[in-house]
Amino acid sequence: MTRDRRNQERGNEGFSLVEMLVASAIFAIAATVAFILYSASQNSYKSAENFTNQQQATRVAFDRMMSDLRLAGYNYNPDGDKTRVDQQIEGAWDTAVTIRGDFDFEDPVASQTPESSLPGTVYNVVTTGNDEILTYVLAKPGPVGSESMDLWLDADNPRTKTVKKVTIPNIVLTQNDPPYTLYRVSLANVTGAFPSAPQPATSFVYEPVADNIMSMTFQYYDGTGNKLNPDTPTNPADDLAGLQANVVTRGQIRKVKVNLVGMTANPDMNYTDVNDANAATQSYRKFNLSSDVNPENLGKVGIKDVDTTPPPAPTNVALVPGHCAGMLVKWDQPSSSDGVSSYVVKWWPSGSPSTTSTQTFVYPHSEYGVVDYLGHAFVPGLATGPAFCFEVQAKDAAGNQSGWSPSSGICGNTSDTIPPGANPTNYTLPAQPQSLAATSGQDSKIPLTWALVKTNSNILAGDPNTIGGLTIMRDPAGYRLQHDTSNTFPAPTLVADNTTTPPLSSGSTSFTDTTVTNCQTYYYRLATLDTCGNISSWSSTASGQATTTVPPSAPTGLVGTRTSANNIALSWTAVTTNVNGFAETIGLYKVYRAMAVTGTPAATIPSGSYSLMGTSTTTSYNDALSSTDKQNLNSGYSYFYEVTAADLCPNESARSAAVEVYCKTTNTYTTTPANGASVGGTVNIVLSWSGTDVVTRVRAHIPSLTGGSDVYDQTVFNPSGNSATLPQWNSAASPGGAYTIMWEAENNQGCVKSWPTTLTVTASLACQISATNPNLSPTTGKPSNQYKTLTWDVQNNAGKDLTIQEIDVSWTNTVVCPTCPHKLDSIQWPTGTTVTTFSTPAATKAQAFYVFPGPLTFCAVNSGSCTTGPTVNMELNFSTSVGNGITSESITVDYFFQDTSGASGKCSLTIISGP
Repeated sequence: MTRDRRNQERGNEGFSLVEMLVASAIFAIAATVAFILYSASQNSYKSAENFTNQQQATRVAFDRMMSDLRLAGYNYNPDGDKTRVDQQIEGAWDTAVTIRGDFDFEDPVASQTPESSLPGTVYNVVTTGNDEILTYVLAKPGPVGSESMDLWLDADNPRTKTVKKVTIPNIVLTQNDPPYTLYRVSLANVTGAFPSAPQPATSFVYEPVADNIMSMTFQYYDGTGNKLNPDTPTNPADDLAGLQANVVTRGQIRKVKVNLVGMTANPDMNYTDVNDANAATQSYRKFNLSSDVNPENLGKVGIKDVDTTPPPAPTNVALVPGHCAGMLVKWDQPSSSDGVSSYVVKWWPSGSPSTTSTQTFVYPHSEYGVVDYLGHAFVPGLATGPAFCFEVQAKDAAGNQSGWSPSSGICGNTSDTIPPGANPTNYTLPAQPQSLAATSGQDSKIPLTWALVKTNSNILAGDPNTIGGLTIMRDPAGYRLQHDTSNTFPAPTLVADNTTTPPLSSGSTSFTDTTVTNCQTYYYRLATLDTCGNISSWSSTASGQATTTVPPSAPTGLVGTRTSANNIALSWTAVTTNVNGFAETIGLYKVYRAMAVTGTPAATIPSGSYSLMGTSTTTSYNDALSSTDKQNLNSGYSYFYEVTAADLCPNESARSAAVEVYCKTTNTYTTTPANGASVGGTVNIVLSWSGTDVVTRVRAHIPSLTGGSDVYDQTVFNPSGNSATLPQWNSAASPGGAYTIMWEAENNQGCVKSWPTTLTVTASLACQISATNPNLSPTTGKPSNQYKTLTWDVQNNAGKDLTIQEIDVSWTNTVVCPTCPHKLDSIQWPTGTTVTTFSTPAATKAQAFYVFPGPLTFCAVNSGSCTTGPTVNMELNFSTSVGNGITSESITVDYFFQDTSGASGKCSLTIISGP
């Protein structure tokens, strides 16, 4: 084969395997690139489509909401009825809104259904049905939501001009978990009364308007541009909402700013919203729509047609006495065509037609939430007992009024409190409260609830209004609530009534008792009061208990005072909160005590050193001191006190700051003799002081130099003034030397101040005195006058001047004469000079002590001014005969003297023995 042929044959063989592999790889790469480009294009298309669809859905929902808001309040009050309770904006939240308007006015059928049945007898015309009370609000699909919104409006069919609470459930006001569905919620059209709150979900029509809504907010402005709502979307509690208290503010709204944010149904993983703080929604694209709406109908009402026809005068006016401090006046029910909107009742004391009073009563009126079309009015505030006369006049909404009826008035006596044995059909008694219940388990409070008392306990003849077959209560004053710790109420405590703050008024159906101690069971009972002071029977008993794990706050203001020798009084400030600052009632305090040396810093005393002394249910405590306690306080020790507050759970507070109580003496004392004095013979013992302490006891005692009993120990109790004079001390009876006087002064708080003073007693002298020439006289005369005077000469044998510090006289008489007591009447030195007189009769055996104002002079030689001596004649005068003139009697005279050197001595002389 030639080469050309081989080459030709080879060309006909096709691609080699290597060539095919290379070609396939190139194709695969190209296909992959094409698929990637297609996929990216497809994702971009879907993302754009997703965003566009959501944008369109959000805009449609936004436009519909704007359309409804622009019509808010349209034709809601076409006749200008000032008594209409409807509102153009029924509720205004930061994240929701409820509006009312005649939205179906262009539909000839829908505009009359159910509107034609709504006026009843209270309105001329009603143009807004329940389906035209619209709420825009967010919720999870379903709808599902953990929150609700309250409105106060008239949703009955026919209307009653009485608002009631309407609660829309299953919604979201706090928008923290998007996405949500935007709902247009309307009330169901009903026949009769709208269901009471909380209404079931079937009472509302939930229409979903748009899905995938992230948030919705509203801002409300008045006509001058001032913002009216707090604009805090995360806190619905402060919104204008649908509360009756905010009716006036909602009536000022003239502009609404709306912001609606939609979000895509699916996340875009290639997108991050840097302005979204919520990580869960940062990958979702958002669409924000915002607009200001100025509903042109807000603040506008219709104009009432001119009416000049007065309603007819009331007929068959009658009086029904029996309610407290008032009169029920009744008349025939008017026809709905009369257009009566109110009645005026005029009254005056019988016999005084010129003294009139009037009161207007809206017609029809509500009795405990039930609309009453009967013709009657209760006139309160009348004095009980006297007669009053009444007339009634009808008025319509245009101000037209009838004549007075009856023309001459109708008179009757008002009822007083129920007399014993009275016919109960002529008086009213309050009914017993029902369904009293107490809730346990809350901290420091026990909530209570009961059913509103609407009736009396009996039937009043002639009164047309009854509830459950009993006469309606027209004269309520309130309730009286008591609690006790025993279910038999042996000592009930008033918790609240119509006079307390806050009062239990006639409309009350709940109360929270905060005057309770945690973990104490309390029993409650409730009674109804009327304005006459009549009280119903007590309700069934309810019980409750407050509990907590939070301890009370520690007591403050602890003060301790030693009020007497036997008592220390403690007081402190009442604890009214727990440690978290919430109010709490404390029923028990614990008092602890420790002892330490006076002046010890309280912070250094270990807590274990304190012992529980006792408890108190008040903010004071008296520590009764034992004899050991008093001894400790007078021995340099203090008592330290701490107090805790406790409940019965039991939780005990931390201890209060400690207070130290110790003996305090503030007086300055002066002693006689002074510290370091030198004395002899008779020594005056006196303690004087200055200061504010009241001294109740003074004691001075002098220990013996040789041991054994004290040579002196005297006490004076309750001295008067600022000094205490104790009995004199005869130092001559003790050997000379250095003595110590131990002083004690006790004040009225039992605090004793003790201290020593020293004095030197000079040595005793030998007897330097003798007696001569005794003479018992008179020797003649009547027996009863003989032998009563004893005289003798006293001689100074010392050779130097002496002073007589004291003269003691003692005597014996062996004759017993109960009817003729033998006593010493006087001592004379010298004879003719009485130095003391004894006025208190002495016993048959006695001793007299001479207490002289100064020493008696006894000269060694008469010279100069010293003229008494060296011999002095002295005299004793007795009340009866010495020895009674029959037997012998010994008379002993002790002279205590002191010489010029200060040395002391004593002489004992027996002057006479027998008559």
